[in-house]
Amino acid sequence: MNNTYLLSSAILAPIAGGILCFLLRHSVLRGLIIFLTAIILIVSSIILFTQGGFTYSAPDYWNTVITVLDFAILLYFLYVGLANGHLIVIVLALLQIAPLAYFEFYQAKGIEVAPSLVVDKLAIIMCLVISIVGSLIAIYAIRYMKDHEAHLKLTRSRQPIFFFFFILFLGAMNGLVFSNNLLWLYFFWEVTTLCCYQLIRHDLTTESKANAMRALWMNLIGGVAFLCAIILLFNKIHTLSIQEIITKFPAAAVILIPLALLCLAGFTKSAQIPFQTWLLGAMVAPTPVSALLHSSTMVKAGIYLILRFAPAFQGTPLSKMVMLVGAFSFLVTAIIALTQDNAKRLLAYSTIGNLGLIIMCAGINTPLAITAALLLLVFHAISKGLLFMCVGTIETLIHSREIERMAELITRLPLLATITVIGIITMFLAPFGLLVGKWAATEGLMSVHSISAFIAVIMLVLGSAATTVFWTKYLGRLLNRPETPKAPSPQPLAFLYKLPLISLVVMAIILSIMVIPFYNAVISPAVQQLNYPLILVSGNASLLTPFGSFATWPLFILFGLVLLMPLLILRAPKADVVPVYMCGENVSGDECAFCTVADKNEPLQTSGLYFSEILCETSLEKLFTPIGVIILVALFWLILK
Repeated sequence: MNNTYLLSSAILAPIAGGILCFLLRHSVLRGLIIFLTAIILIVSSIILFTQGGFTYSAPDYWNTVITVLDFAILLYFLYVGLANGHLIVIVLALLQIAPLAYFEFYQAKGIEVAPSLVVDKLAIIMCLVISIVGSLIAIYAIRYMKDHEAHLKLTRSRQPIFFFFFILFLGAMNGLVFSNNLLWLYFFWEVTTLCCYQLIRHDLTTESKANAMRALWMNLIGGVAFLCAIILLFNKIHTLSIQEIITKFPAAAVILIPLALLCLAGFTKSAQIPFQTWLLGAMVAPTPVSALLHSSTMVKAGIYLILRFAPAFQGTPLSKMVMLVGAFSFLVTAIIALTQDNAKRLLAYSTIGNLGLIIMCAGINTPLAITAALLLLVFHAISKGLLFMCVGTIETLIHSREIERMAELITRLPLLATITVIGIITMFLAPFGLLVGKWAATEGLMSVHSISAFIAVIMLVLGSAATTVFWTKYLGRLLNRPETPKAPSPQPLAFLYKLPLISLVVMAIILSIMVIPFYNAVISPAVQQLNYPLILVSGNASLLTPFGSFATWPLFILFGLVLLMPLLILRAPKADVVPVYMCGENVSGDECAFCTVADKNEPLQTSGLYFSEILCETSLEKLFTPIGVIILVALFWLILK
């Protein structure tokens, strides 16, 4: 297939699909457009992978189109700030409009960047994640938004505008990862900010509008940092080509400040501390938005930017500080996640933590660490997209996100509960890819001998321990099958829910089973193309490093046993229901109440341990957010020093 058609399918087809979704008011036709767009994206991404990579120089008029659209988006942000009287948004929008106008029409007037787009191994990995995982979430959203609006009892559907920004998001992300021109990448960066803002505020509640505004101004901070980096880079080295910056100026002191600003932009987009609150606020949006933001689009844009420029700051103080920012975010969010009994917030904190883990690997900046980052990127996208959709489906059916309310799912919704259990297992147990990635990250970190690496190791160990605790708690609640006199009848699961959920489960299992061939075919070529030597090699049944090995095939037996757990619980023999004794006399006629002091009747209540009295989420955020700011200040101080 012609390369132009492939790029059009990946970038322009979703934009066209989004426009059609906005124009079509018939739900069936809109669903068909979403299906068709998803198929085009998935097929084109797979073909791009088989092509192996190429470059493309766009006609000159595309520079003009992108410039006009860029200013249109920034002017819209200014309008949003003025309409809502939000001074921070107004200032941040003006801090981009004025410098961009000066730069575009005076400093960089007539500059050409060739090629405009570069399709290399890293971009292809990102495209596969965006197009496959993102498309499956879009298909899931067809049924979810119907149920969502039915629950809200809307008299007029807002799905056309929802799917316009939802599908546009996918095209913008593909444009972002393929861009070689920094101004093009900056444009697609702002498009993702626009889509994020509109999708978070979709329900138009007071809370959703406020959280969308927070997401907007925090990401505009990243936009200002990004634009400042572009201007500084051009003034210092007179190029806007990403490939030239990476290949001609590796670890050059002259570009460290611009690279630090790009990393800052990546931190805002990936919600690293102290910018984590915007992603947590995004939980008010419909669940497909959460799944899309957390797995394959918005937050992965920040990860991509840092990974893309990692070769340019290897071995510098910036690299060490990036490592510490990621490790700190991983530790803090893992601790706060221990306190969460809301499944979506648990997943949100877990996302920020896993993104921190990937950023930590980019900061370690060794071949093994970059390998770990790419493994984590792919497997996290699959598992987290799956889990968000599972929680959204559960919420639709039981009208609650509380983990404690999910105890009977294994009998009421056995298929959905089993899929959710597998999704949780893929996050932290062997032999799934996320554990392989974390092993590689640990090996990479242990190979670095410095005080900063030692601090990061401590954060990694403590964060991993907390991660194991909160995933195990959630897993235990889902596998709990309370004995009741009359067990509820299993409920069927809609096809448009089953299709993406089962697809992602199968994908997670197959890629984990085939992790060695997957590494050889996808990850290893990308690492080498980023000019890192090959450190991680594959044996017959293991992944090998100079420091250790990870045996993959023997762990499949354990995987099989874990996979059978939900089925064994479902087939467990029925036990007699007996009254529960809770240090008091049971109330006659009520097996779930007992008499306490002064013959007072107390209902029986059981729940998981969420450490709410020991660890207060609000207090922890007040403590750790300033520390995150201090780390960022230290980052720039070290570079300027």
